Amino acid sequence: MNAQDLLIFINFPILWFILIIGLVYIKKTSKDIKRYFEPQVMKRNGEITWVNFLIYPSLIIPCGDLKLIVSTFPGGKNAPPSTSVSCKFSLNQDYHLNIYPEVLLAKLGKTLGMKDLQSGNPEFDEAFIIQGGDETMVRNFLNVGIQYKLLLLKGSNPKVTILKNSFELSISEFCPSEPTLDNLIETAGLFINQMSEVGIR
Repeated sequence: MNAQDLLIFINFPILWFILIIGLVYIKKTSKDIKRYFEPQVMKRNGEITWVNFLIYPSLIIPCGDLKLIVSTFPGGKNAPPSTSVSCKFSLNQDYHLNIYPEVLLAKLGKTLGMKDLQSGNPEFDEAFIIQGGDETMVRNFLNVGIQYKLLLLKGSNPKVTILKNSFELSISEFCPSEPTLDNLIETAGLFINQMSEVGIR
């Protein structure tokens, strides 16, 4: 047996061991996530399923004519933990919106000319960067209820993206507390309803 064959012979059981440990971890985490989502199934008439080949289960919740997909991810070497609410829909017009916390890097970007729209609420504008098309439309869209709910999530690093036919609201937590998850889902619902109110969808 040459050196290369010996190396393969030694590493093969190690690779199998790592694979088995990984599969056991995924299975246990999936069970924990299912258990975590179960109260929301009863509360919101939802269902737990696997979506888009994700390795962890998601919670599906009806929201009018749409379905919200709630996912939570424990994070990894190159990805932070996160929990998100997303959905797909048809837009009546080309509309995009990004909202994310005003951290140091974002403040630096503003000094270099990065566009930051204003909602008209000083507390909200101090906490978040708002990027989108028309400032008047953004002000009409971000009503008091949405602003209040997002400010409640401020400590969890919330991010909102509306682009083409998709919406996502995410926070940087894995399996957040039930009040935080409730607020996340309710905030997403407010966004979806407001899209209809202002005629975006």
